[in-house]
Amino acid sequence: WLVAESNETGAATLDNRGDFAAIAPFTLTNDSGVTTISGTSKIDFSVADANGIDLPFVPLEENTTYIKNLGGLIIGVGDCVGVADDRRTLMDGSCSLPITVTGGISGDSAEVTISGAGAPTKVTVSIP
Repeated sequence: WLVAESNETGAATLDNRGDFAAIAPFTLTNDSGVTTISGTSKIDFSVADANGIDLPFVPLEENTTYIKNLGGLIIGVGDCVGVADDRRTLMDGSCSLPITVTGGISGDSAEVTISGAGAPTKVTVSIP
């Protein structure tokens, strides 16, 4: 909470002692609904607390596991679109993650797991 006053010559903060605490457990949602990609894609995620309040600035982590890689398959997960050099959610708790797929031959596959805020549910994207 922020209580302030302003007039024609300036503004002043009167009280900024407020505080916000997110309520666990947090949820990570794949808003795109995309679970399988074969080429470069952007997948939208969001993080919210137990009351459904969107959580801004939550770092997202990725873990790539190669299941079968006979053709030099390379998976790259970028930063959240709209955030320079960072993989944290925006003000509205959202993050559009670009996932780049290069190389590979038919049958190669990998799983990209995205997690954030200690969310008990991880979203996995399988790449055939």
